[in-house]
Amino acid sequence: MDVQHAVNSKGRPMLQNDRLVGWRNKQEWLQVFEWLYSSQWQLQENGIERVAAWKSKRNEKLPVAIECTVMLIRAYINDIHHLIDPLSVRLMYSMSLVRFINSMTDLMQNKLYARPISHLANTIGLPDWLVDVRHEATHSALPSLDVLRAACNVALAWLRTQYWESQMLSFQETEDFLTKSLENYWLDQLK
Repeated sequence: MDVQHAVNSKGRPMLQNDRLVGWRNKQEWLQVFEWLYSSQWQLQENGIERVAAWKSKRNEKLPVAIECTVMLIRAYINDIHHLIDPLSVRLMYSMSLVRFINSMTDLMQNKLYARPISHLANTIGLPDWLVDVRHEATHSALPSLDVLRAACNVALAWLRTQYWESQMLSFQETEDFLTKSLENYWLDQLK
C-alpha cells in the first residue's frame, strides 16, 4: 500500500508538528513586524499589504494577533490621515477593539462554562478600562475618539509584547536548540 505524505513547498516531507504559514521565512515575518510598528505610515501600509498577501496565499486564517494588529493599525492610519470621517473612524476603532478583546479572550474561554471577559482579560494582562471601552462600544454609545485612540495604543503595545516580541524570543530559542542539537550530534559522530 502506497501511503501519501504531506510535503512542503520544496517537496520535503512535513513533520508531525510542522504547520504551513504565509511568510517565506523568519526574515519576512520580522520585516512585516518592523513595518507594522514603524512610525512611517507608508511602511505600515507595506506591512498591511504583505499580511493581505499572506492571507490570500494561504487562503485561511492567520494568527489572530496578526489580524488584530492589522485592524488596529488600519484604524489608526485612517484616523491620523483623515481618510474617513470622524464617525467612521470611531466605528473602525470600536470594531477593531471589540474584535481584539473578544479574540484574545476567546482563546482562553472554556466552551462548557463561559467566564466573564473581564476575568479573562485580566488573566492575560489587559487593563480593566480596556474591557470597559469594549463594553461601551458594544452595548452603549461609541466611546470618544480620545478614549479610542488611547485604547488602540494600549492594544497595539500589548500585541507587540505578547505576540510579536514573544514570537521573536521563541524563534531565537528554537534556533538555539537546533544549533545545540546539531553541535551535539556532530560531536557524537566524531567520537
